[in-house]
Amino acid sequence: MSADLNQQLAQLKNESQSRARLEKEHADAREALMQVESRMRGVELYLEQARDELKQLEGTSLTGLVYGLLGKKGDRLEKAREACAELERQYEECAETMPRLEQTVADLERELEQVGNADEEYQRLLAEKQEQLESVDGDHGSEFHKLAEERESVESAIKDISKAIKAGEEALSDLHDEMEIVSTLGRCQVVDARGALRSLMNTSRHKTAGDCAGRVRQSLGRFHRKLNDVISKYGPDAEGNLKQIDDTLDRVSNEFAASWLKDAYTEEQSAEYVERQLQTANMLLEQKMTATRQQADSIEERRKALIENA
Repeated sequence: MSADLNQQLAQLKNESQSRARLEKEHADAREALMQVESRMRGVELYLEQARDELKQLEGTSLTGLVYGLLGKKGDRLEKAREACAELERQYEECAETMPRLEQTVADLERELEQVGNADEEYQRLLAEKQEQLESVDGDHGSEFHKLAEERESVESAIKDISKAIKAGEEALSDLHDEMEIVSTLGRCQVVDARGALRSLMNTSRHKTAGDCAGRVRQSLGRFHRKLNDVISKYGPDAEGNLKQIDDTLDRVSNEFAASWLKDAYTEEQSAEYVERQLQTANMLLEQKMTATRQQADSIEERRKALIENA
């Protein structure tokens, strides 16, 4: 294998890692700057309000006269002055920090321009060396084939979990929408609605609530199918909580009724119960996605190490 190619790879890897480090430092500095800017705006707003209150207390405003009559003006004045002093201190602290952070961000941006982006060339040379290894070394070719199969399996899992997460988010959003519709109907009142009008209103409410429940069942059913697909292919979480939720979704996607959106008969026959199940399922799927992405990262690192160390 060409020594020049190995040397180029080592150099580009160092440059790529340096850029990644600078990018993280730049992102952290920008985040810190945004937080200070936000804090400074908030302090400025509170300081303006505190100064207005102090001005009223020190002057002859109605507020000052009322506190004077109550014998509390002295205490209020002292507290208002202390508040102004503390807010002024915080504002000055932000004003001193801002230029330093702005300079840090600017310096890191200049460094990033000088470093350039070596990752694209690094990846190209990795692929070139891998191709050379596969053509002359049967053992390496077999290892690369195994890694490719692992990566394909993990990428397929990521796609399926992404679909399940999307279906879960949609199911939760749909449930909230239908809950709001039924809640709005319950708040709508017509003055002196009697007889035929009241009967018509009640019939309309019942029909609308039934339609809402039907849409919730459909949405829950879609999520159940996607979640069941993930569990059957890749297994549940270690504690088995996803499987329990999947079983629950199988039940509620068939049983969810209009009454669940209004006056539930039991705790497990309510929109709030279904909402909690969906929230937990979405959280567990996100955790499963994080773990699966880490698997993908691990496979890529093993591929790079196999190429670099050959």
